Amino acid sequence: MHRVIKFGLVLTLIILTSASIGAAGARGGGTRGLGFGDEDKISRQREELLSLVETVLEENGGTPYTHQLFQHMKIDEAAQGKSTENEINESISSLEKAHMSRQKESVSSLDKLWAEEMAARVEADMAKTEHGLNELRERLSQATHRSRELQEHINGNPDCVIL
Repeated sequence: MHRVIKFGLVLTLIILTSASIGAAGARGGGTRGLGFGDEDKISRQREELLSLVETVLEENGGTPYTHQLFQHMKIDEAAQGKSTENEINESISSLEKAHMSRQKESVSSLDKLWAEEMAARVEADMAKTEHGLNELRERLSQATHRSRELQEHINGNPDCVIL
């Protein structure tokens, strides 16, 4: 990565210098049109540029950057970016799976709680209904008993006439 930054800096300086020289030559202003100022400054910048080029040559074992080397570096960087992108995508996929799993567990848990609540309500309603039915049975039994008593009283008393 460090080499790429230096190479990019050197390449940028070369491009800027050649573009400035080309623009100055087109205007007919010679080196004064570079916009760098005095000759000492131009000389320092030229030396700095050459120093950076030499540094790049040293780091590459004396071989300057070629188009093939630059393309190879771009491919390596793209591969690293893709592997990082793949790792990110895998992490996202893993998080999505974990989230879906937790969501399914939550839904399952809520379904179970709902079923238990409904069963408890049904049981409570059945108990209430059973209690109501028992009360009605008791009243029916009492009414039947009272009806028999009255019937016996009527049958036992011949003077009572029912119209």
